[in-house]
Amino acid sequence: MRAQALIMAGGKSERMRASLGPAHKALVSVEGVPLIERNLVTLLRAGVRDITVAVSQIETEISEYVGSRGQELAAAAEARLEL
Repeated sequence: MRAQALIMAGGKSERMRASLGPAHKALVSVEGVPLIERNLVTLLRAGVRDITVAVSQIETEISEYVGSRGQELAAAAEARLEL
């Protein structure tokens, strides 16, 4: 059985936006790497090969990031990534 994970990135991120600006919490960079990417890489390194990211329809920037960079990371690890 393959390990599965669900990343919840569907909130409004109101508190983070109040202090750091308009970006959703998942896209805030820490040392140049967005939090969502850090989560994906951590899961992939742990051997998780079936990942779903739950995103609100209004957060198109997260969907775009996961659809591009996230898919690149998943493909390199031979994993499945869904929105």
